[in-house]
Amino acid sequence: MATSVNLAILSRWANPNGGNPLMGEYQPNTLEYTHVASAINIARAMLSTEIARRSMTTLARRWDQMENNSRLFGGDRDLIRSNVDAFVDAILSDFPFIVVDFELVNPDVLAYHPRGNWDGLFVPRDQAVVLNASRLLDMGQAGQTSPSQFRIFQFQLANTLVHEVGAHVFVTYLGNGRPITPPISSIPTTRPAKKAGSQADFWS
Repeated sequence: MATSVNLAILSRWANPNGGNPLMGEYQPNTLEYTHVASAINIARAMLSTEIARRSMTTLARRWDQMENNSRLFGGDRDLIRSNVDAFVDAILSDFPFIVVDFELVNPDVLAYHPRGNWDGLFVPRDQAVVLNASRLLDMGQAGQTSPSQFRIFQFQLANTLVHEVGAHVFVTYLGNGRPITPPISSIPTTRPAKKAGSQADFWS
């Protein structure tokens, strides 16, 4: 089981005066922080499993074979797996910061990862996952009225985080933030795979 970790959970909303959006940070004593943190802890536990590590190993091998990548691992499965384990260890100790975005109004976009370049030491907290605020509001409302519905929202949010971190942030880790996510998948899912994010949907 993943141990506790310090988290950074922010909110972003439209500036009523125009210009850049406003940003704030949720404090640990707020419901919003508690709800997101609970989903993060589930996602961290899921990412630490062997099935998740195998999925990321397959994704890394396919990524390494793409023409626009550098064949970083040269097909060495042990080297690939050691990098997967290093990534998971980093994520478990320093989860990417979360932005709950009230400007994200498309209900079909649950979350996204704005890929950031990096060099030297990979620091997960320098990367972000942006969440659709409307889903967090739905989760909060369910927490007031229906414990069973709340648990569904909680797991859906956790699975979304697994998708974003286990595929998209992982590809940022592999390629220093430069490559796009490869359109491949070798893990069977209930939906056709469109990009590597589908590779992390092994609980779908």
